[in-house]
Amino acid sequence: MKKYIFLTVLATLSAFVSCDKETGKTDDSGKAELTIQASIASSKAAVSAEGISWTAGDALLVLCDSEKYNFSTAQGGATAEFTSRDGLTQEKVGINPLTAYHGCTEFGAFTIPQNQIISGGESQTKLPMYAYTATAPDKGKVSMTFSPAASVIEVKIAPADITLNKVELLPVEETSVVGNVAGAGTVNAVSGKVTFNGNLKSLSAIFQGGESVKNGLAFRFPVGWFSVSGGMKLVLTYNGTSSYEEILWDEGNFQSYEGSGDTKSYKFIPVNLELVLGARDYYVAPDGKASSKGLAAGAPTTLDYALSSAESGSVIHLAEGTYHPSRILLGDENDADSHKTFEIARGLTLVGAGQFKTILDGNGAFHTVCVTAKPEEKVTIKDLYIKGGDTSEGFDENFVTSSVNGGKYSEGYGAGLYVIGSDITLEGLAINDNKGKNGVGAYFNGAKVNLKGSEIMNNTSTGNGCGLWAAACEISIDDCLFQGNKGGGVAAGLYIYAAEEKSCTATVHDCVFNANETTNNNCAIYVRGADASAKVTANITDCIIKENKGTMGAGFGTIYATVLFDGCQILKNTASGNGCNYIQGGSMVTVKNCIFRENTAGLGAAIYHYTNSDNTVLNVINSEFSANTTGNRGGAIYSRAGAAKGVTLNVVNSTIFGNQSASTGSAIALNGTKDFPVNANIYSSTITGNTCTRTAVDSNGRWTGGAIGVETLGVTTNIYNSVVAGNIYAAKPELADIFSDAKSSSATSRRSIVNTAVYDGDGVVDGGAAAFDAASMLSKKTDASKTTVFSLTGSNNPAKTYGYDAAGLKALGATIDGSILEKDQWGNVRTGAVMGAYVE
Repeated sequence: MKKYIFLTVLATLSAFVSCDKETGKTDDSGKAELTIQASIASSKAAVSAEGISWTAGDALLVLCDSEKYNFSTAQGGATAEFTSRDGLTQEKVGINPLTAYHGCTEFGAFTIPQNQIISGGESQTKLPMYAYTATAPDKGKVSMTFSPAASVIEVKIAPADITLNKVELLPVEETSVVGNVAGAGTVNAVSGKVTFNGNLKSLSAIFQGGESVKNGLAFRFPVGWFSVSGGMKLVLTYNGTSSYEEILWDEGNFQSYEGSGDTKSYKFIPVNLELVLGARDYYVAPDGKASSKGLAAGAPTTLDYALSSAESGSVIHLAEGTYHPSRILLGDENDADSHKTFEIARGLTLVGAGQFKTILDGNGAFHTVCVTAKPEEKVTIKDLYIKGGDTSEGFDENFVTSSVNGGKYSEGYGAGLYVIGSDITLEGLAINDNKGKNGVGAYFNGAKVNLKGSEIMNNTSTGNGCGLWAAACEISIDDCLFQGNKGGGVAAGLYIYAAEEKSCTATVHDCVFNANETTNNNCAIYVRGADASAKVTANITDCIIKENKGTMGAGFGTIYATVLFDGCQILKNTASGNGCNYIQGGSMVTVKNCIFRENTAGLGAAIYHYTNSDNTVLNVINSEFSANTTGNRGGAIYSRAGAAKGVTLNVVNSTIFGNQSASTGSAIALNGTKDFPVNANIYSSTITGNTCTRTAVDSNGRWTGGAIGVETLGVTTNIYNSVVAGNIYAAKPELADIFSDAKSSSATSRRSIVNTAVYDGDGVVDGGAAAFDAASMLSKKTDASKTTVFSLTGSNNPAKTYGYDAAGLKALGATIDGSILEKDQWGNVRTGAVMGAYVE
């Protein structure tokens, strides 16, 4: 059930400041002091049923012949008698004119403070009033008519279970205000001219310690004389941090005074407001009225009103059309257009009219949408198109600190969507066509994020994380498209990151990363920890990573992270440098049930596996590498150690075929030193049909090649239960399958086939086994839903019987889970002693 609370605002005159000095004294000659009969120039009809009246104890400052005198009244009333307390008599007045002020100094100066303190329902600010007369006193009395130099607003709130902290009156964004809501002024009592000298367009009524509204509440505060076109906001802050907003006078022009020019006078301003609190549905439209509550689709309000007024748990329904932000982030003091944003500061749900029909356009502001809701409040955004954010001219070091969650929002990040610390679900979004520096499409920092069924497209950046950047987050991404994002830094598509001592966990499922480009490294996906102290894990499953371009890591890159790629297709990516996919120091990466096909790179066509820092581990399980091409080493994989901790490569139940290199390792190249070790273990895999195109010796005079190429010392290569045969090296056919020489470490083959030879469990050629012939004994087997494998054919095929059985494989003490070794590439249980990736 929705909760409704009603607010009534009426404008009347405030009670005046009290004074308790004696009146009616006589002077030294025994003559009675002067009495002023003070009335107020305002009709009851124009003000209220009670009219304007004095209150007992009110005081006046009276000027006579350049001297000042204090007067006060004991009884009050519509017309009150004020008597002198400073010895002003009829005789002293003579024929001199009198000027009198209430709430002014002797020069007629007054101030309506911008921040007025409310106590006991009254503002402590006096309503400025003035009077002038040249009439001589008659029998010790003179009549003076006082004119107010401002108006008074009285707010009445019906009983509500809230505590009121502050009420603000301020312009609606884009509105035009002439005059002053508050500020300093002066009065020319002779001419009746009132001049405001300040330039204050807003006012706050502050309740120190809060004021209960359980039994209703009425309070009054003076306001200046102003006219407005576009409306004013009345913003209530209650229960400490909750807020509610009403829009006043948003249609036509409004003025807070009667008359015009120099004849402005007090005005009664009756306004009736309905305060609606509690979680509810809001209906908004691009042409919604700010004064509407958005209670029904047929009477929509503005998105700005809904965002500022809706309490946690509310749902905001956005009609079809384009919306532009007009408010700055809470806590910001810069009202430039570039600082305007749609801010979601509470646990709200925003729902668009349908796929991409509702557009939030930042119109060049730094951030189209900012989410500042605290982590305990759940935010949901559905079916919206977020575009038009631009951080190009922002500075990374320029921050706005949110007064909601304390997060620091940088001008150089999050052009489309910027989220710090919130718990947020995003569904059916288009985060497209934003531009700038870092995290351009969306930037998440320390947030819990669930993103699904969305697209992140055609964002452009000069920095990092062009499409989406998740820093120190818990993020889930499902069924999303990252396409056409173009960056000048790392991660044109998706950037998963944690700084030192921070953590980030990500699951990415059933997504497509297509045609993203960067002029730097690690294009489509980059999973990175800043150093070994960061804890970054990512599970990337059933994704397609295709036709992305970059230098190194056009498909994906990792550093100081634990990453699983399962069921992914990495296709036709192009790296101008090393490795279409780049695995760096401190990473532990597993690729399982994946296809790497038709990727091109300077070296390491499918994967460049390298460290110049901490140990890096690559596990390749049940996967296919085919038709990848490099003009250097590593037609499929290049594992290289550039640091003492080295690299470890495990290849299990995988098929590597049809790849091409112009140097060492048309399938796998291994490169280390005695001090920088490389450990490679190849289990139950099939490596065939890979081509080395080298046509000349290398700089050391060697014909390096081989499907598995061991070019240096410091490399340990173990080949178990595998078939390495039928590879092509036209210049040196004898080196087509495995290359190693006196300048490099040797490879050890156990219960495996290399070229035509069968090796036994001791790594020695078994002379009793039939020779292996790849052309007749391997047959490609394809299934559109699976990786490619090669079945073993021929009745006398030694690969069918000379391998390890499942128990023998497990007994090797492999670093790979034994349950994986017990099955083949397609998940068939290994029976008998069959070599290679696939068993019938």
